[in-house]
Amino acid sequence: IVGFYVSYTQRGRGIGKKLLDYLERFAKRNNVLELYLTSTPSALKFYEKNGYLKDRSVSVNISGVDFLETRMTKKLWKINE
Repeated sequence: IVGFYVSYTQRGRGIGKKLLDYLERFAKRNNVLELYLTSTPSALKFYEKNGYLKDRSVSVNISGVDFLETRMTKKLWKINE
């Protein structure tokens, strides 16, 4: 998955949470231990609220334009699971 975005006009309706929950369930079913993603500044609180931790700042280049984003991680499995 390259990314997903929810339109500003549709935020706060649970759409992003449903997409993220689906992604995490899919990853767990496929034995993914940890997810890494980059977040735009406007989505940082959303990911933090859903258990993601800030890792570091990264530059993402889209069609020749650099965007400063934050790399975030979440462990899906504990070692003893």
